[in-house]
Amino acid sequence: MRVIAVDDDPEILMVMRELLKDQYLELELCNDPFVAAAQFETKEFDLIISDFEMPEMNGVELFEHLKEQSRIPRQFIFFTSHIRILKQMFLCCHGVDILFVEKPDWASFLKTINAIIKN
Repeated sequence: MRVIAVDDDPEILMVMRELLKDQYLELELCNDPFVAAAQFETKEFDLIISDFEMPEMNGVELFEHLKEQSRIPRQFIFFTSHIRILKQMFLCCHGVDILFVEKPDWASFLKTINAIIKN
């Protein structure tokens, strides 16, 4: 499974890398949503894990950009402390499995990733 994680906080990305290292994932880490979006021009991913609040382009804007380009993978996880706001914004799923995991609940994060891998 090819996964891209997008977060402007390098510490969050490093924890993700450590937690997911034994999950048999092809994991790419990106601290810039514009760079992450550009990755979709040459690569396909099965899952995006994205923060919501990032400078320049937030996670929802990244989602919308990829959706407009028809490059959105089937599954998208928002790993954020703004779950309440995001759930209201995504009442309609847009044909994508959108999951929300509250930052920094690493146990729930890992449980969600494991559930996706098993399916």
